[in-house]
Parts: sequence; structure tokens; C-alpha cells
Amino acid sequence: MGSAWSIKFFTPLVTAAFCLAAGAAPTDSPNALARQARRAAQSGEYTQAYLLYSQAAALRPKNRKYRGLMEGMQGRSAAQTQPVLQPVLQVDTGSAVEALPQPQPNPFDSITERELALARQLLPPPQLRAKTVRVDFDLNLQARELYVEIAHRFDLEPVFDGDFPPGGPTVRFRLADVDYREALEGAGAATNTFATPLSARVFMVAQDTAAKRNDLEQSIAISIPVPQALSAQELTEIVQVVRQATSVEKIAANTSRNEIVLRDRISRVLPAEALLRQFFSYRPD
Repeated sequence: MGSAWSIKFFTPLVTAAFCLAAGAAPTDSPNALARQARRAAQSGEYTQAYLLYSQAAALRPKNRKYRGLMEGMQGRSAAQTQPVLQPVLQVDTGSAVEALPQPQPNPFDSITERELALARQLLPPPQLRAKTVRVDFDLNLQARELYVEIAHRFDLEPVFDGDFPPGGPTVRFRLADVDYREALEGAGAATNTFATPLSARVFMVAQDTAAKRNDLEQSIAISIPVPQALSAQELTEIVQVVRQATSVEKIAANTSRNEIVLRDRISRVLPAEALLRQFFSYRPD
């Protein structure tokens, strides 16, 4: 990892460490700090969430859950604290520099300069780095036990949402020759739950409801170049199909850069991206 990234990730850690070392010991318990961090993350205040999780981890250094949550906020915090340069379009007429007129509004969703900057950086969400093996499963376990067993097989660590039930019915889980992604997807389908990465080794499990998806699932913004041969009408029709098929929250067109920007939860953005790229790559004879 380059030195620039090291600086971005180091700054929040130094801030949290300085506050603790200077005698500003937090009056909240680690659990309270984690709740505050969760609310901050839901509001898009990722740097604040990172600092709060850092304080909780400092108070409970042996608690891998807090450290995993802190690491899950690390990339988002670094992206949020980056300065966003506002592009200025100018033309040199020989005697003076004149500003070009701003592009006209487009019929797609609006998109902020910050969202465009985040999409162009193409920062990936946290991804699990599991053991690269394929295994067989033939188990009869409750949901928690099932995820613990899957994590053990692939050298991962599960944490569970606070509302996740401690017990539940036993599930028959049989899969052959699967990797960690297939195993987690199978467990989710069998138990009506979902798993979302928090760091390279830690993932969180929650009940698969719309509210939990909104609260816990990672959101991303990505940009996709639009083929120049595509007409405005064709692009509009394609976007309407993708929106109806995936229910993606935001699809915006940046006409000055000839690109489409998608923003939503990972489970919606990735299918929408794949569908858009399929449409863009197909051209009739």
C-alpha cells in the first residue's frame, strides 16, 4: 500500500490515540460508542464512525468485533476526508481565458460533485480474503452455528447483528464443492439472512429484511463509460430497463464525461452494473 494511503488511514488513528493519551478518556462504554458509530455511519459520517469504533476498540482491545467494524470504516473514512477538486472548464482564446458554459441538466437523477469524485476513485468496498479452498457441507445446525462453521472452514470471523436471534430452527445444509461466496449465499438462502463484509476477515450476519439491508449493507458508487455510438434515446431506454430490473437507487448521467454513475447498496449496484455493461457491449449488425 502506497504512502498516500498510509497517511489517509493514519490520520484518524492519530486523532483517536491523541484524545485518549491526552486524558480525554471517553465517558461512554464501548457498547455505547459502537451505537454512536453505527448511527454516524448510517448518516454518512464515516470519519466520525471510524473514530468512535477506534475508541471502542481501544477500550476493548481483545474484542475483534470492534476492530472489524473499525476496519470496515477505514476505506470510507479515507475517501470522505480526501479533498474534492472542483473541475473548471476553460478555453484559451489567445487574449483571455474564458469559462465554458455549464452543461444543461439531464433527464437522469442528479448527482453531486462528491458522488462523482467517489465514483471516479473506484474505491472497492471491504472484501473478504478467505482461504482459497472448495469444501463440502452436510450439516444440521441453527443459523448462528452454521455461519460459525462456514467461517471456520474458510478462516473467517463472523459477528452477528444485535437483533439476530440467539436460537432458531435447525437447518439442513448440504452443498458440495463450494467456495466461501457460494457457502455464504447458500446459508443466507437457507436461513433468510445475509452476510456483509466488514474487513478482510470479518463479516456481519443479520436477518434479511429491507430495514437491515438499509442499515448494514455497504453502499458504493461506481462510474461506467457510455459508448459514444449510443444515442440519447437508446441510453434512456436502457437506463429505464436497468432501473426497473434492479431497483437501483440512483442512476445519473454525467454528460460532460460521457459516463453513467450508479449509487446504492452492493446487492443492487453490482447486478445493475453487469446489466448496463451487457447492454453497452451489444450492438446489432
